[in-house]
Amino acid sequence: MACLQAINVNRQNPIFKCLISSQMRVVFFLCLLFGVHKSQKLRDSRRRLNWIGDTWLPPNGILFSTLEIRNKLKDKNVLIIGDSLARRFTATLSTIVESETNDISTGIIDERQTLGKGGHNMAKWSERLEFRWAPHASDICNVNIPSQITTIVVAIGIHDAESSADVNSYKSKIDGAMACLQATNVTVVWRTAPNMYAKGNPKRTQEVNTNVQHFNQIALTLVTKYPRIKTIDFAKTVNFKSLGNERLKGDSNEHYGNIVRLVEIQTLMFHI
Repeated sequence: MACLQAINVNRQNPIFKCLISSQMRVVFFLCLLFGVHKSQKLRDSRRRLNWIGDTWLPPNGILFSTLEIRNKLKDKNVLIIGDSLARRFTATLSTIVESETNDISTGIIDERQTLGKGGHNMAKWSERLEFRWAPHASDICNVNIPSQITTIVVAIGIHDAESSADVNSYKSKIDGAMACLQATNVTVVWRTAPNMYAKGNPKRTQEVNTNVQHFNQIALTLVTKYPRIKTIDFAKTVNFKSLGNERLKGDSNEHYGNIVRLVEIQTLMFHI
């Protein structure tokens, strides 16, 4: 019975009644009174809790250690395609994969030269991890995919949102990009774009982020046509920590700090 599971008691145990405190009896009675669906609703609401302060709480309660991340990637060759957020994400992932220790300092994970490696071009971090600069949806089909690649991660959206508010344009460009990705015959993960921040310009910030939301929603809708492409709704995951005083800024206002980049890595691990 779900109510008994909620209070973590084995009702087959012969000392079951002795183990139930007065508080447990109250919980059990409330479960019977309000029904199993109420208990399930409570658990579901807890799963939707993502942040306490600057600490991310994964909905399923699972976090991957540095060793587990390395093990997940040891038999994979990953190509990350996108903008400067994607570049910094690649740098952070590479730092974890290539590190010889399980504890990595802030100074190493946030080293500016490392975060900027590849610039507006490409970077091959190792035999298993590469980055390609392709910040717009229309750039995706022009990316050269090396033959050894087993997984592609696409992290775009903000540049399209900054340059245009044309929803129909988003649709045709995203559809074209996904068609090209589908044809690669490798696993593809499409990450939705988080909010941007234009320092000192709240109107511009709001305008672009409205466009970002439209871009993301179109991507989440179109992806149902392409069975090879998985999605990570990263924008939803980090929404609370992406605006105003809560924004977890990185080496510049438009970028995110290591907390957000590490959350992005954690969510990716469930899809590769």
